[in-house]
Amino acid sequence: MAASKLTKQTSSAPDRGAAPVPIMPTFEGDYPNLFAYLFQDRWEDGSTRQTTTLLFFSERGELKCCVNDRDAQRTVFLTCSDVQDALRRVEDGLEGGTLDWRQKRLAR
Repeated sequence: MAASKLTKQTSSAPDRGAAPVPIMPTFEGDYPNLFAYLFQDRWEDGSTRQTTTLLFFSERGELKCCVNDRDAQRTVFLTCSDVQDALRRVEDGLEGGTLDWRQKRLAR
């Protein structure tokens, strides 16, 4: 069977950029790398970037944090003591390039 070529999907809705998101005023200053990952929807060349998602959940009594870099198709999970710990660890990991990213598997 021949491999099919993937093409970038276009949305039917016009691209209007990201709408302002209500967030605590100090978030960008406290977590500049995480802020950029979460909210910057354009690359430096002006092309569209898929923003990152950040998810908190509890599993067996532990707080977990999932960072999903949709644009790079990679995800990292962290077990944290509290939300502040999670935010700081993600920020430090983004700044130092030390997060243990896992590439998403492509559907066969």
